[in-house]
Amino acid sequence: MIPKPANQVPFSDNFPVGQGGFQTSNRGLYNGFVTKFSADSVTTAYSTYLGGRTSDFLLGIAVDATGAAYVTGYASSTDFPILSGFQSTNRGGAGVPVDVVVAKLNPTGTGLVFSTFYGGGGSDIGRSIALDKDGNAWVTGETGSSNLQMTDGAVQRELSGPLDAFVIKVAAKGDTLLYGTYWGGTREDSATNVTLGADGSVTIAGSASSSNLRTVDALQAASAGAADAFVLRLNATGSTILQSTYLGGSSTDTVFGLFVNNQGVVYLAGETGSVNFPVSANGFQRTTGGGPSDAFVAVIDSSPAANPFTLSTERLTFTGVPGAPIAAQNFAIRVTAGAPTWTVETTTAAGGAWLSATPRSGTGAATVDVTAATTGLAVGTYNGTVTVTNTRLNTRSAVAVAMTIGSAGGTVPNNGVVSAASFTGGAVAPGQIVTIFGSGIGPAQLTGAQLTPQGTLSTSVAETRVLFDTRAAPLIYVSASQISAIVPYGVSGTTTQMQVEFRGVRSNAVSLLIAATAPGLFTANSSGKGQGAILNQDGSFNSGSNAAEVGSVVVLYGTGEGAVDPVVVDGAINASSLPKPREPITVRIGGKDAEVLYGGAAPGLVAGVFQINVRIPEGVAPGSAPVVVMVGRATSSPEVTVAVR
Repeated sequence: MIPKPANQVPFSDNFPVGQGGFQTSNRGLYNGFVTKFSADSVTTAYSTYLGGRTSDFLLGIAVDATGAAYVTGYASSTDFPILSGFQSTNRGGAGVPVDVVVAKLNPTGTGLVFSTFYGGGGSDIGRSIALDKDGNAWVTGETGSSNLQMTDGAVQRELSGPLDAFVIKVAAKGDTLLYGTYWGGTREDSATNVTLGADGSVTIAGSASSSNLRTVDALQAASAGAADAFVLRLNATGSTILQSTYLGGSSTDTVFGLFVNNQGVVYLAGETGSVNFPVSANGFQRTTGGGPSDAFVAVIDSSPAANPFTLSTERLTFTGVPGAPIAAQNFAIRVTAGAPTWTVETTTAAGGAWLSATPRSGTGAATVDVTAATTGLAVGTYNGTVTVTNTRLNTRSAVAVAMTIGSAGGTVPNNGVVSAASFTGGAVAPGQIVTIFGSGIGPAQLTGAQLTPQGTLSTSVAETRVLFDTRAAPLIYVSASQISAIVPYGVSGTTTQMQVEFRGVRSNAVSLLIAATAPGLFTANSSGKGQGAILNQDGSFNSGSNAAEVGSVVVLYGTGEGAVDPVVVDGAINASSLPKPREPITVRIGGKDAEVLYGGAAPGLVAGVFQINVRIPEGVAPGSAPVVVMVGRATSSPEVTVAVR
């Protein structure tokens, strides 16, 4: 809603203007005015209208050392007096919507030094103005325009809701917009005041209906009601947020007065309808007076002297299993000045009161012990906060707490590790792809392989790892009941202990024999039996209806070939270098020795998959012929077949 301030006089024929004023008549329905009183406040040094032919209002004023007045407000008049401004036209058009106006009068009020519009297609209102040491004007207010002119360094470049606050910096000559930014969330937000600190920092304050303002070093990080007061502090260039905070209770809270002293302490005055407006222990009136709204006065001191302690950490992380105790952790309250008094409070987002901290209060430096309890909690991640409050200043510091509860440890049966090709158990070989069956050994949803930045298969997927002794295996897929992994090439000795780790908790250990080789051929139905996953010479899939001719070449795929040369990185993808097994390869098809043309890594597939190009020997009878691969002394299953015609 566009306000009509009481100090705007409609059609006033006798308003006291003309005493040195450069505009002596009210040109429209409403015109703004500027009046300068003499030192004794008995007479006026000058008084002037400022406006055009429709409705124009002035809401904020600042005066420089020479006595020149800077004003801001808004205008619906397209003929509002403009001089040397960076925006010469009213982009909102006649009537409403309206544009911000910023103007500078000379010290005697006899003329304009500059005057400019600032606005877009919506309604734009300037509410407050402040001057820096160079005579540049900082202006704030509210806007409904999505096309305001913004500048480099803006902390928010887009309109976020139907109404956002804005902050701009107008050059001393009025001809340049030096800075412009939106500030708001998804609902209606308006700034009512702007002031500058001794260090050039810019502070604005107002009222925000949005619950998603960005907060930084916040006294109150979240909105508490229908509309809370807010404070935004920017550095001298406007490019960095020094502080952003809400201040309010469950109803509507608005700032009408703002002051920042030379030490950066922020003073606020305003109106609150909240019965739970945050009041400090030393407030002289700590409850409402019983009416619909009360005034409030607040002081926000973010200087080091106002926060005479720091916390040694901003975050604590716990990991455990249901019902089992977790070791306590702690953080330090480090005093930087005096002997502050403080209280400690814990809050949790879900899961009940699983978080506690002691001591609950104290004075000066201390160590706070933090305990997380898993009793009654399901597997999952829980979040909480430990808040330390300076009781004198009512300032708060927080430590975020996260607790992850994993299962009590998955279970893998002793026969739960098999070849991913043959699905038979027994000894495992270096580089062999295995399938692991169990319960509670991974995430509920099956999750596929992931690549590391180096292009190898990751050894950790969905908080799941598979360990052979201390070596983590590359993972092909993981789930709660089934995992596919590649035995690391570095396993050695006669046995290895395999464990699955999920969310930091390990399963039982399964002892596995280590063999030099354990070849197995992949099959079409992934059962380890029947028609092999074999390609014909023309690249088509071998099958009963697409059998290979005697004398043609077929391609077999398997795993378990053992150590290779050259040595390969676990989880690497076979590319230009194609390692070959150290042990010799022989193949029999239909009981006859077959010619091996190639035996080694499968190009484009992960290390651990081998490929054998072999010619079907003469004399093999048509039909499903058994195909057996021997690598070293170990042979694959004779139940795998190739279709021959």
